[in-house]
Amino acid sequence: MGQNDENDVQRADLTPYIDAIMERYRPAETAREATLSLSTSDVYRAIKDLNPGLSFSMDDVFDSMQAAGFVFKADGIASIRFKGLMQER
Repeated sequence: MGQNDENDVQRADLTPYIDAIMERYRPAETAREATLSLSTSDVYRAIKDLNPGLSFSMDDVFDSMQAAGFVFKADGIASIRFKGLMQER
């Protein structure tokens, strides 16, 4: 106790925001079937715009989207910016 253990980190519950995304989009398996691709920072900024007082991190966004089934792929061959692939319903 008293140590900053990773297992003790509280993650923000972003379920309502991910659910809202999933009302219009579903995870896409490939870039070819994706109709939209968003970076973690794109989704982070959108949630912050909706709820500026909510305390959460980029890791929370990534983890929540990944748990919902979104696949993250590199944007281009030499890219280090990964985007979640989405397909409009």
